[in-house]
Amino acid sequence: MSSSSTLALAELRDGPLYRFADWPNPEVPNGRIGVYTVWGGDELIYVGMGGRAVGPSADTNGPASSKLAGLRSRLASHASGRRSGDQFCSYVFDLLVLPTLSLQQIQNAHAGSSRWMASPGS
Repeated sequence: MSSSSTLALAELRDGPLYRFADWPNPEVPNGRIGVYTVWGGDELIYVGMGGRAVGPSADTNGPASSKLAGLRSRLASHASGRRSGDQFCSYVFDLLVLPTLSLQQIQNAHAGSSRWMASPGS
């Protein structure tokens, strides 16, 4: 990896960290365009952006609106954990969660049982 790539990754890794488990986060601005990274320890897992549709009329100076927009909306969707309509949640499940499940848990999920989340052997 080039030194500029290493420096860029270090800047992303060493910025302020926020956990999806602590959502909602008042530090995330509403109605703004933004880029974010998701890390698992020192491993970069995902890079995304939110707010492509935010136009110049968006109120970015006032308090956070009850209607989520831009970066805040995107991260709220990720924090929900729902796979439907959220590519990030699908990636996390497919690449990080699914490989840890037992065959029985996968079969339970397929059958619509909530027992798929139970730990193996329970």
